[in-house]
Amino acid sequence: MHRVHQKRKKQKENPNKFWNKYEGTIQFLIIFFFTFIVPCLVVYGAIHLIEWIKSIIHF
Repeated sequence: MHRVHQKRKKQKENPNKFWNKYEGTIQFLIIFFFTFIVPCLVVYGAIHLIEWIKSIIHF
């Protein structure tokens, strides 16, 4: 029973080690995503919305 608990403890520590190793990369990807991809999606969505409104007005 005690050995099983120690194994579980080790498994919990591993993701933290992984996170510490890649924390900078993950933060960079999140910042990149929000500064580049999100505005592109907003612009893309806005253009489609304008085209959709134009098509309704024309009909």
